[in-house]
Amino acid sequence: MRIDFIADAACVWSFITWRQLRAAMRDFAADFDIAVFFPRAQAAVSRSKLNPADRARMLAETARPMLAQAGCDVDFDALPRLPDDLSPLYRMMQSAFSCRKGCAVLDAVFSSFFERGENIGDIAVINRIARENGVPAKLQTDRPATPRPDPTANEILQAVPCLIFDRRTIIFGAQTDVCLKNMISLALNLEKEPDFQQI
Repeated sequence: MRIDFIADAACVWSFITWRQLRAAMRDFAADFDIAVFFPRAQAAVSRSKLNPADRARMLAETARPMLAQAGCDVDFDALPRLPDDLSPLYRMMQSAFSCRKGCAVLDAVFSSFFERGENIGDIAVINRIARENGVPAKLQTDRPATPRPDPTANEILQAVPCLIFDRRTIIFGAQTDVCLKNMISLALNLEKEPDFQQI
């Protein structure tokens, strides 16, 4: 099954949803091909004047119950200010997915920022995460041409995080792992329906 995960590396909802998705995937024998896509940097900046760390702090009280449910703990006061341009981080993460190390790298990026309060926009932090997860140095500096999933071409799609199961079933928000398991089951079952393939 292909899962497109549209995420913001400094978004607390993306962090929660990623953790819930990873938990949900453990209960399936199916193989998963995960592609991660990021909001256009300029669009993210234009939508909010807040630094990503300040935006996360603003959402702290709303997010805490869902963080607890996902088994995560975030010290919002310890989150560092991030640069407006996170493209070096995103390039490294795209490189990681191109060499099939992306899930571990995304785990590391989220843990680095939300659990250890590290500046994931700092080149030294980015390089350390890449090195620890075996992302080749050449790939880190390349600009991989990762196509965006079709729905992102539509400017109406503004919400993150978003999960797209096999390019058909789309959900938004920080769902529980039970919800995500149900969505994965639905997508797997729909694959077996011959009429559904024609839609």
